[in-house]
Amino acid sequence: MCHTQPSARFPVDPQGEPYSAPAGFGLEGLVLGAGHRAPPALLIPDIYGMTPFYRGLAAHLARQAPVILLDPFASFGPLAQSTREAAFERRHRLDDRHYADALERLVQHIGARGVIGFCLGGNFVLELARRGSDCALLAVYPFPQGLPNVAPLAPPIDYLPQLETPVTILLGDTDASVGAENVEALAACVEGNPAVSLHIFRGVGHGFVTGLDSDEGPLRAAAEEALAIAERLLDPNQPAEPDFGPSA
Repeated sequence: MCHTQPSARFPVDPQGEPYSAPAGFGLEGLVLGAGHRAPPALLIPDIYGMTPFYRGLAAHLARQAPVILLDPFASFGPLAQSTREAAFERRHRLDDRHYADALERLVQHIGARGVIGFCLGGNFVLELARRGSDCALLAVYPFPQGLPNVAPLAPPIDYLPQLETPVTILLGDTDASVGAENVEALAACVEGNPAVSLHIFRGVGHGFVTGLDSDEGPLRAAAEEALAIAERLLDPNQPAEPDFGPSA
């Protein structure tokens, strides 16, 4: 599930600087491209945390502007084993509502250029959109039905039809983790809402951005387009909202 291995498309063993948000925020991670003058972007990973894939992606995107790769699980320590079960056990210790509160404050405090989130991170991005965060927002394979937690966030499918804050969502139509029925329900509920730019990629599932290294043409093409959307979203020389036309 999701992204644990590095991609050959990204810098190898990228070096960054430890990041700690100002006192009271309780957010930690890694900052890359700190020498740029452009406003920083935030990158929120999946339940495996700051894996080599996300470190590489952050370094790749940091060629344009600073990127802060957040570690939602920093206070819980590293995974004892890199398994799905261990990742979920650690994930369920996170208070989603508290983390979303801190994210919202950090976005405002640093004047973030944008926020990109994958999987669980995508749901935090959608929550920022619900709260009206004023920056570019990209959610990659989020769960429109919501996720269980000790302090669960509102299910995105409940508020996306009325959402007014622009957000871009990327999903594969065969995403078994999200569920094909939830992908279809999402498409139906946001139809006609200009604030939501939904791209549904045909024939790919959860974690399809790892297809950047694939020999399968359709999978690699979907991954390349997703990466291009992220690059444009964070490019300080471009408008914040990408316009690639509908993929659904």
